[in-house]
Amino acid sequence: MSKPKKARLEGSQDEDTSVVQLAKLLTNLKFASTIKEFLGILDGNGDKITVTNYFINGSAPCKQMKPIFYQLAWKYKDAAFLEINTDHCRDIAQTQGIFEMPSFVIYQNGQPIDQIKGAHPEELEKKIRKHYQIDCKNSDFARTELSVDNGTTLTDACVTNYIDFKRCECLNVLDSISFQDFIDNKVKLISDCDEQLILSYGFNQDLELHSFKIKAPDDIGPKSLKIFINLLTSLDFDNALSTKPIQEFELKPEDLKGDKAIEFYRVKFQKVKSIHIFVPENLSGNDKTEIESLTIYGSPVNKQKGIAGRRSEVVYLD
Repeated sequence: MSKPKKARLEGSQDEDTSVVQLAKLLTNLKFASTIKEFLGILDGNGDKITVTNYFINGSAPCKQMKPIFYQLAWKYKDAAFLEINTDHCRDIAQTQGIFEMPSFVIYQNGQPIDQIKGAHPEELEKKIRKHYQIDCKNSDFARTELSVDNGTTLTDACVTNYIDFKRCECLNVLDSISFQDFIDNKVKLISDCDEQLILSYGFNQDLELHSFKIKAPDDIGPKSLKIFINLLTSLDFDNALSTKPIQEFELKPEDLKGDKAIEFYRVKFQKVKSIHIFVPENLSGNDKTEIESLTIYGSPVNKQKGIAGRRSEVVYLD
């Protein structure tokens, strides 16, 4: 069997562009470049918590946390968020005793009440929730609470920010459909020659994948999925049919509503560099398969290690 059809991938934008665009939308995000500005912002926020990101240019962990910090600002709109680039205003960091980057400090009434050092997204959100003091279950921009079949609840991030679009492709999809647009939830996938599809995602760092949600019609949506990870070569249809997957799913119409989290075998999805999803058939046996959206949830594999240094030095945590 041979189906060379691939979805068009648009040219990859500078990864910082979407981050900048998101920052412009945030009404609760401010920037301080002097001690006077910093103290004025804290004083103006009063008893509202101010989540402060101390970062430095050229640090991979700082760059990793920037979009996450903005997503949290979007999610917790009643909190204030503040950024301080210590390359340009190191005196603020020094007066606050901050010498490791990135560092996140939560202030209230002008005083620090909590702190976390390093790129730890989950720990940062836990601390924000602790002081935010409202029920956050209704907000799902940065993170989504996923109720899975065994009754457990996972709080994970959509992995879209970690997708390397240059390593993504979709086989046997209509020529007019861009796979990147599908990933961005702008279009739906429709198969071309027959009902089969292969969706391949590459990531820009190792991820621990937890779950996914899929939305598709209950007649021509996928009936089953075969999952492969970390393949050394591209997956084609012959290999997909003959190779044992790491996990298989049999889907029912109620699984395709887009609101049900379907859990991966987490022990097998610990350091995922790429994931390949084979759709061998649809529910009706039609020669066209359609997928409206597919969202994968997970988190980066934490590799933060503190590097010892003198108190007067900036220390990178990576």
